[in-house]
Amino acid sequence: MFRLAFCLPFVAFGIGQARECPVDGDCMDLYEYRTGESSHTEDNRRTDASAVFVNPSRPFSVSSFSMAGVRGPLKWSQIPPDAQALFLMNSSVQLLHHFLDGTKEEDSQLRAWSNGNIRALIDLAQRRTGWRQGFPCGYPLAPDDMYDALDRFSVEGYRILVVGSETPWVEAILIGYGNAKHVTTVDFKPLPSNDYVETVLVDELDESFPLYDAVVTFSSIEHDGLGRYGDPMHPFADIERMQGIRSLVRSDGLIFLAVPIGRDSLVWNAHRIYGEKRFNLLTRGWIFEAIFGGTQDDLRAEVPDASYHFQPLWVMRREE
Repeated sequence: MFRLAFCLPFVAFGIGQARECPVDGDCMDLYEYRTGESSHTEDNRRTDASAVFVNPSRPFSVSSFSMAGVRGPLKWSQIPPDAQALFLMNSSVQLLHHFLDGTKEEDSQLRAWSNGNIRALIDLAQRRTGWRQGFPCGYPLAPDDMYDALDRFSVEGYRILVVGSETPWVEAILIGYGNAKHVTTVDFKPLPSNDYVETVLVDELDESFPLYDAVVTFSSIEHDGLGRYGDPMHPFADIERMQGIRSLVRSDGLIFLAVPIGRDSLVWNAHRIYGEKRFNLLTRGWIFEAIFGGTQDDLRAEVPDASYHFQPLWVMRREE
């Protein structure tokens, strides 16, 4: 289930399942951690993109899993032991607990996606307004990280896909500061129509299969498959979704990716925290370019408890 980091609330992004993926065979090879596969270092060593598990006709649909049809939110004690082992990558991921029922969160999208609100956000972005100067954002460092990234990696004239969005703060920065030509936001539930951002449903994107110059996904992928928002349970939904995103980006296109990083951890059922093991699986097929608001060493940072949350912005380029 996608949740984009928002500069207000998150958005639920649940995706249907598409095809069989036996968990004890070739499918598991996709998720097996291989030491020496660490790729996101300064010398731009590449990940192994040979095992891409994507339905070519529906790139945003993840494979079936043994808990197919079971939707969350579920307590950890309700997860079968064999599925627990997959969620924890055979005990290589630290387990922490912060149970949330995202199906009860209020929907405040109508006001956030009004033409007036989007125009106001674009005006702030054009002046490079940060959180401390009044840009409305739940993550204080996020706007400045985006500005810095766009200073180095221009998206002027680009067609950009934003994956999962409750409020259009990223979209406003892409338009107002980045001078993007066209911004499309994809979500599971309908977003209010407006004059600035094209909004589409997941099924519509699967049917049209367009190619974009760049993708932005901010605090979204880490929630996928955990059931927090009533989405289907799947231990590798995040990894498969990232490969689906890759299929929608043109050759040599960019991704601006923000997920929590630190020691590999599963904070059930709130989110994942990506360390060296799972982050390298998540970003297969992408070449590291830069990181804003953190360093690569932060992938090894200790995660003392479930309240830990550190989320820099990575920029990567699609590998052929």
